[in-house]
Amino acid sequence: MLFGGIALVVALFVYRRARKTGAWRKQMATTPTLPVAQLEAMRRQVVRPNPQGGFRMGAEVVGVAQPGPRGLLSAEVSKTPCVWCRYRVQERTYHTSDGHRHERWEKVAEGQSVDEFLLVDRYGGRIQVRPGGVRVEHVEKTVDAYRRDATHETVDVFGLQWSRGRGTLGYRYEEWIIRPGAWLYVLGEAQDVTGPLVMSQPADGSDFLISGKSEADLSAEVTRRHELQMAGVIALLVVVVAEVAFDIWLYNRW
Repeated sequence: MLFGGIALVVALFVYRRARKTGAWRKQMATTPTLPVAQLEAMRRQVVRPNPQGGFRMGAEVVGVAQPGPRGLLSAEVSKTPCVWCRYRVQERTYHTSDGHRHERWEKVAEGQSVDEFLLVDRYGGRIQVRPGGVRVEHVEKTVDAYRRDATHETVDVFGLQWSRGRGTLGYRYEEWIIRPGAWLYVLGEAQDVTGPLVMSQPADGSDFLISGKSEADLSAEVTRRHELQMAGVIALLVVVVAEVAFDIWLYNRW
């Protein structure tokens, strides 16, 4: 039953992923794509109980990126002018155990910009995008480089340096950016809680996404992923049932 138990645990994990993927697909399918002017018109119809605003609506907006109130940013690694950037630095380390050297990657630094930028739709409507908590996909990757920087940890024993069997081999640098003028699809929540109308992370915790792909391409990609995940769940459950049936057969035989 050990193999069947492992298959069942994996099936449950994949099923949870499939449910999340299905929820994302449903959110894209049921959320309207609206021009900024229509969102502004809907916002003006909301009765505000307080000066902080009261408009919240799940929406998709499509347009090109432009600098926000603070202007252009400088990407962390490449220093490329952009409106949004993300970077990650990983260290490749090693340690020796029982005569064998083992290597692994460790994340040592990661971050992304949180400054607002503008999205301008095809009709000239402008809306701010607040990228805190956003998932960004299919945007330009400007840096993907590995730099060797071998250092070996040592210990001093009676004035002599002896290797401790571990150290660093090098570093991998990665960077993603959104340039001014880049075409984007944004799925999130249009709201005016802090004043101007912005696209931000939904208050209900649903997905907030910025992508360089169209909604149609994303939907097709997510649908394929969901189908593969569900097929994997079914296959794993078949394995579990088969092992249970085999164990019952063996028990009855004895």
